[in-house]
Amino acid sequence: NSQIEPNRPILVYRDPLAPIPANSTRKEVEVVQQAEPVEVIQEEAEPETEVKVAFLKDAEVTTDMHDDDTVLSELAAEEGDLVLFDRINIWVGGAVQFDAYSHRDLLNLDGEGTSTSANLRRGEVILRSSYHEQGEVKVQYDIAEKVFRDFYWRWQFKSQDANLTVGQQKEPMGFDYLMGNKFGTAMERSSASSEFSSFRSTGVRLNRWIDFGEQRRVAGISATRATASVGVFTRDIGLDSANDTDVSLTGRATLGNAIDGERGLHVGIGGTYRQGNFDSVAPRPEMHIAERIQLAEIDADELLTVALETGASFGSVHGQAELFVSKYSDGPIEGDGWGGYAQVGWFITGEHRDYRPRVGLWAPVNRLGNSAWEVFTRFSFTKGDSEFDPSNHLAQLSGGVNWYFRQFRSSVNLLYAETDRPVEGYDDGAAIIARVQYLF
Repeated sequence: NSQIEPNRPILVYRDPLAPIPANSTRKEVEVVQQAEPVEVIQEEAEPETEVKVAFLKDAEVTTDMHDDDTVLSELAAEEGDLVLFDRINIWVGGAVQFDAYSHRDLLNLDGEGTSTSANLRRGEVILRSSYHEQGEVKVQYDIAEKVFRDFYWRWQFKSQDANLTVGQQKEPMGFDYLMGNKFGTAMERSSASSEFSSFRSTGVRLNRWIDFGEQRRVAGISATRATASVGVFTRDIGLDSANDTDVSLTGRATLGNAIDGERGLHVGIGGTYRQGNFDSVAPRPEMHIAERIQLAEIDADELLTVALETGASFGSVHGQAELFVSKYSDGPIEGDGWGGYAQVGWFITGEHRDYRPRVGLWAPVNRLGNSAWEVFTRFSFTKGDSEFDPSNHLAQLSGGVNWYFRQFRSSVNLLYAETDRPVEGYDDGAAIIARVQYLF
């Protein structure tokens, strides 16, 4: 140090109350006891720009990054990813789902009797990159389907209570649909959700949330947050929907409360107005490989759908329900469709579904230990009616078990389905599905 005299020794002082080592010489003892303190000024080291690469083997971090509602910049500083120039954060990951099926009759419309098969349900690569604390880009490509699921730019407002998403994305409608099949309790969305709320399109969406605080009440509900999301979209990518949309206006509003992280209450409403070509009410029967079951033939250019949703979690038990009502109009063959589902799940190992009022959805499962077990049951109903076809409905009862271990999830679902009138010669059917999922 420049302030120390050149010929004066630099001493390291001991605690006066600490014993002097037995092997110290008398001269050393005298020096330590008699020397005057020397002021040593240490220069502060310049902060280094941290550049780190993490493989994200931690299951919770990986799950957060797969969650579309997680803001990348909130995790980058602490959880680990690739940081460039102290500004740009990049994360690359993916997901694999491998399914095995055994299905018959109504759930095997492409052939007679029972069919057994297996396929790659999902094989995707995801890139997420943020700039500063507000901008983020996401690219999600599904190798199995050979299509981009997400391809958007998102801007987080400085107020931290709103964001704007531009590009290919999920339209904001449907509790079940927005959860997705990576984090939903059942392996696939309900048949009603597959028909009335499955839309992935290119457009612009604004999402806003309002914090009411713990004490204020809205409509008699002690709510922590309300959300509102609305967007204008163009042609959908045809991955999830049986119909063809040219332009749409879609929105969703929710009101929810999370209590002590173990209980959550949720209500919501959504809707979409679409112009395009709508030729059927044909839900997918909760099995990806199955053909859609046509309940009514339609030839309309406009579709209006209204959706109501609710959910609740109490300790290890959680449930949710949705109701959809649709009107197909402005065409030679107009029609109606409606349906919904009710679902209940229970974590045998004591976990719970955390509710996130900022987005009006359940959070991904947070295990208490290395693994978690969950069982569920669900009833869904979808009906179609038109001026050309008499009404027909699809009723489905399903149940299953999920096992979560680190980034792995294994599931087995049992399905039973029946229709009011036969479709392709069948009016009922059953299936068993098994899945192994890995997030990385």
